Amino acid sequence: MSDDLDPRLARLRDLAPPLPFAAPEAVRRRGEQRARRQASVAAVAVVAVTGLAVGLGSAVLQPSPPAPPVAAPSDTASPDTALTDSPDTVPSDWLLTVDDLGPGPWRPWPGPEWEDPRPPGWPPPECLATTGSPARTGLAHAGWSIGTVAERRAVPWVHQVVERYRPGEAAAAFAVFRAGVGRCAGGDVIPGLTYAVVDDGFTGDESLLVRVTQTPADGSEVGVTYVGVVRVGDAVVTVRSYDPELGGADPEFLRRLAVTASARIAGD
Repeated sequence: MSDDLDPRLARLRDLAPPLPFAAPEAVRRRGEQRARRQASVAAVAVVAVTGLAVGLGSAVLQPSPPAPPVAAPSDTASPDTALTDSPDTVPSDWLLTVDDLGPGPWRPWPGPEWEDPRPPGWPPPECLATTGSPARTGLAHAGWSIGTVAERRAVPWVHQVVERYRPGEAAAAFAVFRAGVGRCAGGDVIPGLTYAVVDDGFTGDESLLVRVTQTPADGSEVGVTYVGVVRVGDAVVTVRSYDPELGGADPEFLRRLAVTASARIAGD
């Protein structure tokens, strides 16, 4: 095998290269040019990285712009004016105060909680039959008691509810109350529950003073309360009171409170 290779290699040594080799000076010049290009690329890369770092540092150190100032709320309208002008609210001065109640250690009592659309003291749905009542647009209520009301039959108390309606609908709501009183007057609809009109038209645009009597089926103590309902324009006021020493309540006391509430709403 080695005898065959020697003649073949000898023939290759005798062949001339396809292209002439470059002179040593040309080779050296190309090497210097390549070195200079590599140095330039490296310098550009260093500048680019340095600029990016400087930019990021500036962004971090630069304080964020201050938040725009919050506009202060306008105080051009007083709370009382807003309450008076809005049909969806009841002005606070439409409610009775402790001074209106007269002598006695009266103290605030929020009054009962109720889920029925109508205020406490109004006839229940069975008495109202299918008569619908307009939806009120505003509601406020307040109450007072002498002592604690943990046992409501033991202490005197007063409760007031004021409702506002859209123009013209307060009269329809008052008509619902009047019809309910008439329907349950005899105690036939709800056994043991009767309504009796004590006075009619004594104040406001329309008014009723009603005695409500509840007679338990077991023959225990009969409960008596008085309810005064007054319409003044687009407002309907319901006032109730109870006094155990008077067998339930004093109708004259309640009438006076209803007249005072009516005058308060009318601005008299």
